[in-house]
Amino acid sequence: MEPEIENLFPTLTMIGIDIGKDVFSLVGFDAEGKIACRRKIKRGGNHAEVV
Repeated sequence: MEPEIENLFPTLTMIGIDIGKDVFSLVGFDAEGKIACRRKIKRGGNHAEVV
């Protein structure tokens, strides 16, 4: 059973994306401008994995 998206991410008002050579960094901010979540996604040949 897959978790629901609502449970993985809080309510976000802005998302920052840093596109690097090997890793994407995602930062989500709430309505107050505080960091609500961070994720790093590593690039792979035909897929990406959350780090």
